[in-house]
Amino acid sequence: MTRQTLRRLALVPAAVMASISPMAFAAIDSSVTSELATAKTDVLALGALVFAIAIGIVLYKWFKRAL
Repeated sequence: MTRQTLRRLALVPAAVMASISPMAFAAIDSSVTSELATAKTDVLALGALVFAIAIGIVLYKWFKRAL
């Protein structure tokens, strides 16, 4: 296969996604949108907590090894 053929084949999934993406913007009730925003906030807070705990564990191990 030549590079030009590979480039053309790479455009096929992009064209399919471009044709499907307008369907993703269907009318959604405002209550659903607000619940999704709330869930997003909760997930971000939980992720930040997990990240902070992981950093704390790494720092603890680092300090313990340094002493």
